[in-house]
Amino acid sequence: MSRHIVFRILLIVFTINGLNSQVIIGTGEVIYKKKMIDSYKKDSMKEDPLFNQASLASELQNYTLSFNINTSKFIFHENLGLETSAKERYNSKLSSLLCNDYNYYYDSKNNVGIQDYDGILVSDDTTINWNITNESKTISGFLTYKATYSSTIINHKGELKEILINAWFAPSIPIPYGPKNYNSLPGLILELQDMVSIIYATDIKLNLKEKIKLDFPKGKVLSKEEYRKMIKTR
Repeated sequence: MSRHIVFRILLIVFTINGLNSQVIIGTGEVIYKKKMIDSYKKDSMKEDPLFNQASLASELQNYTLSFNINTSKFIFHENLGLETSAKERYNSKLSSLLCNDYNYYYDSKNNVGIQDYDGILVSDDTTINWNITNESKTISGFLTYKATYSSTIINHKGELKEILINAWFAPSIPIPYGPKNYNSLPGLILELQDMVSIIYATDIKLNLKEKIKLDFPKGKVLSKEEYRKMIKTR
């Protein structure tokens, strides 16, 4: 069966499920955690003994995805307390660099996104052409389907790097949001994997009673090329 036919069948299934369940989601909040991929961890530890401690630090970090009908924000939390040592702070920063962590703000109505790298704002107008597969698994009681995408990122050295993204999304939660700037699937992304780490949902709250106001950060917004040049000159 061709990829095009599989996609059409899945799209019909998602539509039928959405009509039958009559789920209308206006607001929500999702907590995600992160873990390093074992194969990458083993290879990196051979080259850099500090990577093991950075890997442990990554498992203490988490993220919050908040959303309403038209907008979302994805916020990275280091969870560093007053008693956090300088070494622990260094490990946390190293983990963040390895995993290319950033805050992300997305206007789904106008397809406008902003990446926030510690106060440096970068415009994101990427159109993600997902390849939706028929591979499925259950995550936290939700049936999810796998989608893949070949993404080009700017690493901490200012270099362009192509990575393969695997996303597992739940059609029964019909919102187009997910971790970082990975959006536009017909369902909430519950798990996202790149070459370094896996970001996975641990707590999902839908249709919150209180209103969620998601203001975009203010300040000068750089293009991706301007940001890449700035990183390379550091």
